[in-house]
Amino acid sequence: MHDLSFLEEDHCPFLKKIIVRIGDITPDDKICIPVINETLLLFRLVSLEFDQVSIGRYVGSLVSSCPLLEKVTLAGSTHFECIEIDASNLKYLNISARFGSVHLKNTPLLKELFIESDCSDHLQYLNEKEAPEMAQVFGCLPVIDTLQLGYRFVAFLTVDGVPERLPFTLDHLKNLELFELYFGEIAELAFALCLIKSSPNFEYFEIQLFSKENDATPPVLELLEMQDHSDVAFNQLREVVMQFVSGTRPELEFIKLILAKSPLLETRRIESNSTMVADNGVGILGEVTQFRRMSPEAQIFYKEEEQKRV
Repeated sequence: MHDLSFLEEDHCPFLKKIIVRIGDITPDDKICIPVINETLLLFRLVSLEFDQVSIGRYVGSLVSSCPLLEKVTLAGSTHFECIEIDASNLKYLNISARFGSVHLKNTPLLKELFIESDCSDHLQYLNEKEAPEMAQVFGCLPVIDTLQLGYRFVAFLTVDGVPERLPFTLDHLKNLELFELYFGEIAELAFALCLIKSSPNFEYFEIQLFSKENDATPPVLELLEMQDHSDVAFNQLREVVMQFVSGTRPELEFIKLILAKSPLLETRRIESNSTMVADNGVGILGEVTQFRRMSPEAQIFYKEEEQKRV
């Protein structure tokens, strides 16, 4: 058992950074953080990193006890039921751990956000009753610049449905990356559409797809047809990367939408799913090159990749 009572203010008045990694302790050790109270107020701490250690229910309290905290990384840490981020000075947050729920309560300066579970059976840990509305989450990110979200966190955010657009725009968002989304599910496609429609200034978009054999996609196609895209324009988008494309109708319609609505697009990189595409992607490439491009400068690059979703 490792005792972090040294974190009390009297013991570390000048501490600015804490890093705890599995290499610092034995695999069976636990981290014991003292009772969180006014004595654990780390006035000067600006960076906090836990890598594969047990931190449990103390995370939120520790973060909120550091008024100058700018960077938090929770990588490979063990399961915690709920984490509430109340950090008015936070600029960078990276959570790669098992969690029941994540709530952004007070993060007005957060510019870079990365959230995904490191657990293949993570969905069993999600507490759907704790799932916030999408508008509530993104409303806490007024200056977000870079956003990376994995499909497990997307599943958490879409429990209560997905709006066609957020009730506000993410004006500062420049880089958007979504990983392992399955366009055979309405919620995951709707989530991607909602974010890109609500981000008028994003310049880089990367999406990693996941496909299944014998996808039944009519409801998803209906979603694409029902939504109104007449006033959609990705006026700042310059580079798009789509990985593990299998050539399903929803994927191709999504590609068509991006090409038709991006006047400044320079590069479109498409990487097919070699485990699902039999003709080395010739069919996909042939169809995509026929789509109308709003940008005369848009170039399409193509290669094969092997899909893996764990």
